Amino acid sequence: MILKNSTVILFFLVINIVTASAQPFGKLVDPRDGQEYKTQKIGKQVWMAQNLNYRSAKSWCYNNDPSFCVKYGRLYTYPDAAKACPRGWHLPTENDWSTILLQAKGDTNALDLVEGGSTGFDVKLAGVRYDHGEFNHLGEYAYFWSRIRNSNDPAWVYVFTNNLPMANRIHSFPASGFSVRCVRY
Repeated sequence: MILKNSTVILFFLVINIVTASAQPFGKLVDPRDGQEYKTQKIGKQVWMAQNLNYRSAKSWCYNNDPSFCVKYGRLYTYPDAAKACPRGWHLPTENDWSTILLQAKGDTNALDLVEGGSTGFDVKLAGVRYDHGEFNHLGEYAYFWSRIRNSNDPAWVYVFTNNLPMANRIHSFPASGFSVRCVRY
């Protein structure tokens, strides 16, 4: 009898721990176009858990195919990325990216942020649109813009893949097309 009661207590304890640590998804409705996005609280930040798909003058669907925007969102030039987030949200800074990478156990565990990872951030490997118009790396890499401090600073891009356990940070041309995730505090 004691063993049976201990098993039941252990079962409820495990269920409560799993439920307490799971962060439910929130929802953002972009008032500009009515699109809905899942959001995920990671640490003290709230991030979009999907790539932005707000149409702007210098944004594209991969290969100019609208069906890719549904899954992967749009690819933005830096000038459009810098103003693409809905009111109350912003393009992540280098500090925002550093914070989320630390929440995912450091930049050597960026796989926690890739689709299917433990954080719910679900990076989609949306590829790139180069500044000369060619699309490449769909399903291989995800590139995300970060906000620069002033117009003389280079644009930093955070690069994820599903087969390396770290995110890389690179400089890029502002006319290249990369994904956007918005964040708020």
